[in-house]
Amino acid sequence: MLIKSGLGRKYRFPGHRREVEETAPWSVPGVENKRASISGWHIWLWLAGVVVLVAFGFRLFWLQAVQQKYWTELASKNQFSEKPILAPRGEIVTRDGKVIATSQSRVSMWFDPKVAGTDGFTVAREEIFKLLSFWSDGKKLWPALPPEKISPVLENLPQQVASVILAQTALPAGLLVKEEMTRFYPFDDIFSHVVGYVGPPSKAQQKGGEILPYEKVGQSGLEASYEESLHGERGTEFIQADAAGRYFEVRNIYFPKPGDKFNATLHYGLQNEIAIAMKNISKPAVAVMLDANTGEIYALYNKPSFSPNGLIAGDNKKIIEALDPKKQPLLNRAVLGQYPSGSLFKIVTALAGLAEHIITPQATVLSTGGIKLGDHFFPDWKAGGHGITNLAKALAESVNTFFYAVGGGGLGYDGMGASRLAEYARAFGLAQKTGVDLPNEAVGALPDPVKRKKLTGESWYQGDTYNFAIGQGDVLVTPLQIARAYSVVVSGGRLVQPHLNRDLIMTYKMIDYSEYLPTILVGLKQNITAGSGRELQSVSLNLYGKTGTAQYAKNKTHAWFVSFIKDEKGLPPLVLVVLVEGGGEGSSVALPVARDVWTWVKQINKEMIDNLKSDTNALLSFLQNQNDGIIIYTLGKLGRLENGYSREPLVSLLNNKNDDIRVLSIKNLAKIGDISLLPTFIQYAHSDESTEVRRESVSAIGRLRDEKTVPILVEFLKDNDPKVVMQAIRGLLVFSEKEDVRNALKKLIDHPNELIQEVINKELNGSLYKLDNSQNQVDFPNQLRNAIIHGDAKNALKHMPDESIHLTFTSPPYYNARDYSIYQSYDEYLKFLESIFKEVHRITKAGRFFILNTSPIIIPRISRAHSSKRYPIPYDIHPLLIKMGWEFIDDIVWVKSEASVKNRNAGFLQHRKPLAYKPNAVTEMIMVYRKKFDRLIDWNIQQYSWDTVKKSKVLDKYETSNVWRIEPTFDKVHSAVFPIELCNRVIRLYSFVGDLVFDPFAGSGTVGRAAINLERNFCLVEKEAKYVSRIKEEFNNNMNLFACDNNYPKYFDLENFIKSSNI
Repeated sequence: MLIKSGLGRKYRFPGHRREVEETAPWSVPGVENKRASISGWHIWLWLAGVVVLVAFGFRLFWLQAVQQKYWTELASKNQFSEKPILAPRGEIVTRDGKVIATSQSRVSMWFDPKVAGTDGFTVAREEIFKLLSFWSDGKKLWPALPPEKISPVLENLPQQVASVILAQTALPAGLLVKEEMTRFYPFDDIFSHVVGYVGPPSKAQQKGGEILPYEKVGQSGLEASYEESLHGERGTEFIQADAAGRYFEVRNIYFPKPGDKFNATLHYGLQNEIAIAMKNISKPAVAVMLDANTGEIYALYNKPSFSPNGLIAGDNKKIIEALDPKKQPLLNRAVLGQYPSGSLFKIVTALAGLAEHIITPQATVLSTGGIKLGDHFFPDWKAGGHGITNLAKALAESVNTFFYAVGGGGLGYDGMGASRLAEYARAFGLAQKTGVDLPNEAVGALPDPVKRKKLTGESWYQGDTYNFAIGQGDVLVTPLQIARAYSVVVSGGRLVQPHLNRDLIMTYKMIDYSEYLPTILVGLKQNITAGSGRELQSVSLNLYGKTGTAQYAKNKTHAWFVSFIKDEKGLPPLVLVVLVEGGGEGSSVALPVARDVWTWVKQINKEMIDNLKSDTNALLSFLQNQNDGIIIYTLGKLGRLENGYSREPLVSLLNNKNDDIRVLSIKNLAKIGDISLLPTFIQYAHSDESTEVRRESVSAIGRLRDEKTVPILVEFLKDNDPKVVMQAIRGLLVFSEKEDVRNALKKLIDHPNELIQEVINKELNGSLYKLDNSQNQVDFPNQLRNAIIHGDAKNALKHMPDESIHLTFTSPPYYNARDYSIYQSYDEYLKFLESIFKEVHRITKAGRFFILNTSPIIIPRISRAHSSKRYPIPYDIHPLLIKMGWEFIDDIVWVKSEASVKNRNAGFLQHRKPLAYKPNAVTEMIMVYRKKFDRLIDWNIQQYSWDTVKKSKVLDKYETSNVWRIEPTFDKVHSAVFPIELCNRVIRLYSFVGDLVFDPFAGSGTVGRAAINLERNFCLVEKEAKYVSRIKEEFNNNMNLFACDNNYPKYFDLENFIKSSNI
């Protein structure tokens, strides 16, 4: 065996005969190296090596063979521990982009009994607090008993403590320090009641082990209501510890799934402003702001509030403050506080009195200071009274006497009585939960004479009804219920469901008798202009209001004030309720809070945007730090921008992910009129993924009004999006004198889109719909004035002059559903209607209206072996009308009560089997068409004198939606008559005084009677003799409706009418 030496010597080992010589690496050629033989000490060295190898082998045998069991047990103590990773809870974000609940990193200490054993729990405690001797609170937080599984023992360690712990290279056995995500509320107490807080779960909240005892779950507010979606799903990490209980390696991780983001309806700016406005109020108070149309809660603030961060951190001072039994900071007064409503209840009494016809809007009482009832006196708040008072004044000045009389009777009025008054209160949502997405909502209460007698033995007296009528006595409401009740008045009858989740689908129901709400609005407006809310006149918003001073003990009152905005451009209809407990008069304590809040709303609307507009650097900074909603609102309010205005704030938004922001940025850039922006507009017109942005960019190119844009716009005429093409056409029409532009536009005459065809034909070839200039648009042939023609409509129409009718309102015969309308087939029926309505189109003046009432009908089955047949008449007629030249304008739904229609639901009600459901048909369609004409409706209006227009204005109440609730009318002669109210609405809304209104299927002549009542003229055609006789009977009994002999109705049979037409 040969080994190398570093000295160039040769060695001979036992068992080897050959010598090997090795030259030292530093030997010099030609110089002989010294040679040496193996000496004795080298032998001993070799023998020592052999001994070491033998000993090592023996030891290895001893460990692996003899002591195998011992070492196996010891190695097994290098264990894996399965440690849960708690999921970060979902963020809660306001509508203006503020995060009001989030998760942040905190250091926590965990103990694992699997590694350290039960005894190790005490040892670990002693050792860790030797290290943390400066932290006196720590020992109080350490659990008394060891956990059964790996669990946190010290959570949310203070920064100083965490720094000391993290600096250690080793911790006592079984202890593990980890960074965990814990709940944090950036604005702490401002949103505390509505957002709530998290804490350890109760046994019930642990759901049988699904939630671990040391996890945090929502205990109040949104945190509790949306616990399931906010909580997230915890993960797991597998950690290996050595035999001494020291953790040294994470072997595997299953990451947690964070909770869902929650988009709150709340507005940080409003909530913060309310907190500021209430800063100097020393008593408990609450404010709620609600969108009357949608039920979205913009603000919900309680004072005193509490610190959710303090509760989570275990801050003793904050916990003691929160549990103060006198101030009750944890009480969410907006949904849990129950208070007498005081005068705020008077809107209920007012609506009830109007709906029950106890009063009219003009009804009055004489207020002399109160009403005496036996030995009792029920006062007004104003000594000496308010004098003669109508409903508006009663609401504006909160005149008790008026509502005493309406609710309980007296002063010439019968009074509602407690039971009926309670019914109307419930219609406004009182004494019932609002359905808000917050836990433990209170119900409130209303007086109940029967229940009172049963529970207390006390009788109900007229004086109790007086108190009920003004919101005193046993009336209890929550501030949110009041906001909801007033939203009914603001929205025109919607009883909304208040909610805080912006992703919820809006739900509401319409209350009955909503037609009386405009009368109540007059009084609430008068409260601001001349009543107790006059202080709000300083805020230039369209505000309405009502003060309330609610007595809850002798000489002690709560201060209420409700105010709202309506029809304010750029703002939703917001209702603000302010309550100060024991605050005295509403006008002196609660109203100033509302004034400050509305002032802030107004400033952010106008002054702030005007200031930002004048300082482009400030505008740039503002736009970069706002949420999408605020940016959109601001861009929509910038108004006119002069040439030379800085483009930077707007260009900076062109890469925003929100399509609406890019659209508005382009629109505002176009106002500047800078041709250097053309490449930018071209870029977004070609490449933006949003079709709306592309359309706006093409529009911006056109608005530059520069000849450089012509070839670019011509290119966009080839675009696949018709709206892009329309914008390009619009821009090119500025240069329509140029031959190349006209040639490019002519190519679009046969474009597939009908609107593009119309525009091109009109611009290049003149009007598609020729107007006979010789025809007066107001006058009509005298032979048709108040004419009643007995004959077939088809024949009568042939003899009527072109463009002689202003309005047609009719309901055609139903296909084979009545005895007077029998047709061989449905196709024959539609062809008949088509022929009639073509003639109606011919005789209608340019741009005037045709209103058609019809609905799907059912032809009963001939036997149980067959099914009934339902025909969709409105939908089959519509394309025929469009084809003949009518332009569709609107669809109105006429809703009848369910009791008035045939019951189709009886069978299903009994058996409830799927597929067999048949709803009761309570609706009919009122389809509104206009004779197609290339002039706007304004042109039609301009054909009349100002006196006629003024006289024809619809000044009183009218239905603002396309749902008309009108009860049907029943007649002994005709089985399907028009309700007079339906005719009145149509005629008032679609004609002028003096116009000629036509009905080719006159029936019992309701259209004619309504026309005369509304100072219009009529022309009726009816083929059934019995119905013509009924028309004659009606008019003969009401000849006083006709102003002079020339207006008296004229009766024709078909032959005489044809003769008169030929004269």
